Amino acid sequence: MIAPRTRALLAALIGFGPGLAWFAAVAVRYRASPDRTAALALGALTALGVVGLCGVLLAWFPYTVERLGFRRLGAWLRSWWDEDAR
Repeated sequence: MIAPRTRALLAALIGFGPGLAWFAAVAVRYRASPDRTAALALGALTALGVVGLCGVLLAWFPYTVERLGFRRLGAWLRSWWDEDAR
């Protein structure tokens, strides 16, 4: 139902919030550090990791629900999320 490009954009947008929050937390935590560039680079790198992790978890969510025993809910989520699951 959702085009692959739209799915990727949706996953990135959902992951962007926690990624931005993580970047802000790291940047504020190491703000007093004399090497501010390293703190910003660390924040950006870990924020990118958080965005990627959220995207992967979102992509695996329907299959995880199904493996937990909720077969009908998992099948419904897969049919909504993945065109090939129909």
